[in-house]
Amino acid sequence: MDLSAFTSLLDVSEIVPERYAGFRPAVHDAAFYFLEHLSAPRQNEILVAQAALPADAPTAQRVVALMHACPTLHKLGQVIARHEAMDPAFRLRLQQLEMFDTTLDPAVLREITLRELGDAVEKYDIELEIAGTLE
Repeated sequence: MDLSAFTSLLDVSEIVPERYAGFRPAVHDAAFYFLEHLSAPRQNEILVAQAALPADAPTAQRVVALMHACPTLHKLGQVIARHEAMDPAFRLRLQQLEMFDTTLDPAVLREITLRELGDAVEKYDIELEIAGTLE
């Protein structure tokens, strides 16, 4: 799957309400522009994830998967999920962006956090809980 094949799958009429129909071409073009300006490895990662979805996956599912892979779009999706004019089914899909499993390694997270806290860990007797265990 290449970038234009992916964006051709995005039928924005499924996710942009009728009252905003005039903005559909801009939404489609903005998605293409955003993706086009990502690095090649990043584009490839996204396209591989999209290719793994069922061929008949609805646009809402594809958009949420895309948003999940891009922090900027992820945050945008969280904001849009609160817009009551959006299609309720799409809003429900977007709300999935609020809850997702992290891919952060708890050991790395702990190391970074402790380094950032520095001397405050001992000074304030800070206990760090990561992945349900007290460390």
